[in-house]
Amino acid sequence: MSTTDTDAIFTHGSLMRHVAVMSFTSSIGLMAIFAVDLIDMIFISMLGKDALAAAAGYASTLLFFTNSISMGLSIAAGALVSKALGRGKLTEAREFATSVAFFTAITGCVLPFFILLNLGALLGVLGASGVVAEQAKSYLWINMPTMSVIGVAMTGMAVLRAYGDARRSMYSTLLGGLANAVFDAIGITRQLIFLFCGPLALVSFFNGAIFAANATFNNLGHPLYSAWINWGKNTVGTLPFVLIGAAFWGAPGILVGQAVGVIIFSVIAITLAMRVVAAPSEKSVKRPFLKHHRNHILCSQGRW
Repeated sequence: MSTTDTDAIFTHGSLMRHVAVMSFTSSIGLMAIFAVDLIDMIFISMLGKDALAAAAGYASTLLFFTNSISMGLSIAAGALVSKALGRGKLTEAREFATSVAFFTAITGCVLPFFILLNLGALLGVLGASGVVAEQAKSYLWINMPTMSVIGVAMTGMAVLRAYGDARRSMYSTLLGGLANAVFDAIGITRQLIFLFCGPLALVSFFNGAIFAANATFNNLGHPLYSAWINWGKNTVGTLPFVLIGAAFWGAPGILVGQAVGVIIFSVIAITLAMRVVAAPSEKSVKRPFLKHHRNHILCSQGRW
């Protein structure tokens, strides 16, 4: 296969430009990776459980070890491919890229296998124990098997950089980081949606009870009861319970706290409505809206 001088981008042109472009795109990709790690920790901390945050820290230590191996293999791929391209041997560059990718995939399957078999001992060496160790194990069982995929992806990006295609290498890193950030947000979101649309959906019954009680108050001459019930539910019936729920259970606790407040005020509203129905006021007997009804007839001439 014939090749031209343009296949080896780094053998011609401005050296300063090559260094600047490759350094800038690489730094953008690395910043995206670290930003996603930060977002991961933020989402985990939003759950309100210190054990989960600590577990993620211990697990990240082992993941850093495996990712470092993948990164080292990707550096080897970049060095071999760029050297072959510099000599004008395009076929050899492709063979190096394929061989390193295959070796990375094999390493990414074998190494996690042995790490997962000895998770307890490895986490114990790091100092994790009890609930934290169990949570770290669960986290690693999700992430560790993907080492082969991550390693091959790193190798592919290194090969792109060896070809001088810094832009697509950077885009690959950015898209991967964006996908990670979005799907991490979706746990948490899935858990909240299940809670809101599942068990807490029953709270709609209590909201309906409050609406029925409001109608009772308004039609039997006690509109202030309705106002106080609604005001109380949305203030003292919401804020304290939400704060307590958030302190103990994080984001799900906010939904649970709000539901508790609705249930309490629905019981109050139903009890008060039953008393109003049992002993209606004189205003309700004398048709409190009679004046409004008369004005309505006079203004509309009875056509409404």
